[in-house]
Amino acid sequence: MSTGTSTPEVPATLTTIHPSESHSFQEFFISKSPLSGYTIENSTTTTQFKAETSLYSKSKADITLYAGRDSKGKVIGDVDLRNFGGHYSIELKDTGNGNGAVALEELDRVKGYASRHSFHFSFGGKERQEFVWRHPGQSLADNRDDLELVFDPGDDEEEVLMAQYVKGHGWKGKTILRARGGGGEKWEFMVVLTLLALLVTKNREQ
Repeated sequence: MSTGTSTPEVPATLTTIHPSESHSFQEFFISKSPLSGYTIENSTTTTQFKAETSLYSKSKADITLYAGRDSKGKVIGDVDLRNFGGHYSIELKDTGNGNGAVALEELDRVKGYASRHSFHFSFGGKERQEFVWRHPGQSLADNRDDLELVFDPGDDEEEVLMAQYVKGHGWKGKTILRARGGGGEKWEFMVVLTLLALLVTKNREQ
């Protein structure tokens, strides 16, 4: 893997494409709920999602993502944190008018890296590829709060920045997730669910 990342210069809207060909980003504001979980809002469409955490109930998933501002909305997906062992199971629900099928996905710690996690998914209708969550910078000590999601196209090409999570600081600070557009709705849900898995795990460890 190379150490650099590519970032878009001119926003554009593309569909059914390779990750490196998309230059648009969706921006989400993330806030921690007073009791448990997170509220997520798309800054452009104002679409809202509610993430509810339930770490000590055997009858509920550790993390459940709902469409809307509360847990009364349709379930988008959920996460099983597997006792925080670095291997997470993710269920993506059929949110359309289909047969209610569930897609099972996984997020795993990258071998040899304590703070990197990867998953395989289809971006923009293309073949499944590997994406890696990691902390930005040359070492973990550089930045423990922020995260970036990257795709390595191989053949010594520069890595592609797929998403950025920037934690807000202070009462005016906004916590923001920027996810590369063009990958499809389920791609965005997968990015959000894998990020939530890492955030909840980190909060529990602190």
